[in-house]
Amino acid sequence: MDRDFAGAHMTWNNMVRCTAEEKEKYYKQDSERVLKLFVFTAEHRCSVEADTMHAALSAAPGIRALSGKTAGAAAQRLLLSHGPRALAMLVERGAYQPFGLPACHADTKGIALLPENSAVRWQVFLRRCRVPVQQYEKIAAALSLPAAPQDVMAVETLAQLSAPPEDVPALKRLLSRLPASVPYAAAAQMLAYGDGRWAGQAALYETLLASHEPYLFGHLAVTRAELLAEHIPSRKIPHVMRGLLDAVIAAPQINYPQALLELAPLFVRL
Repeated sequence: MDRDFAGAHMTWNNMVRCTAEEKEKYYKQDSERVLKLFVFTAEHRCSVEADTMHAALSAAPGIRALSGKTAGAAAQRLLLSHGPRALAMLVERGAYQPFGLPACHADTKGIALLPENSAVRWQVFLRRCRVPVQQYEKIAAALSLPAAPQDVMAVETLAQLSAPPEDVPALKRLLSRLPASVPYAAAAQMLAYGDGRWAGQAALYETLLASHEPYLFGHLAVTRAELLAEHIPSRKIPHVMRGLLDAVIAAPQINYPQALLELAPLFVRL
């Protein structure tokens, strides 16, 4: 807590109160104070005294003039906190409109119970705001958010599945077409809240990891450079690697250099 914030606030019985004589003026003089109030109370599970809340929310539109980095850092902390409703309150008042989040009422019920994973929580929050997840890339750029757009889109892809994978081979095939960084266990835990069929996916994922079976391009026993050295045309490399990966997913025992290099020309011809 910085000196400015500490000097103008007091906490009593887990409630934070602004002690400035003119509360609205205090927050409107520096809208970053609104963010500090909400972040502090959300992370420390405190409530906000009624007059303080009114004054802070009246100054919330001023957040639009702050830098995206400052506004984004606060949004990230609020969404991953015990009190993500604070972010929804700011969004509802249009504080984040210049950064791509419309003024809307977003239900944050249950978000605090989700895994503390940026990609998972942003995918859920965007849905609650009725914002197409495809817009996350622009929002992330405007707010300097840490979750990679491809990871958020991967979580959205999982949410759109008609059913989760039934076994390890099916899980390998699914993950082979998603970014290597996708937070699968966290996403499965989130999806399990609304669909019990996802309840066993975290355990299935752990089984896959324990097996050490290949399912990502980085797991292949040959590299792009080695394929080029075997005179595989550069434009064919992605297609060949896709074919090789599908092959080793089906038969992990062939994942060694000699076997894959002998198999590679077959995919060149396909």
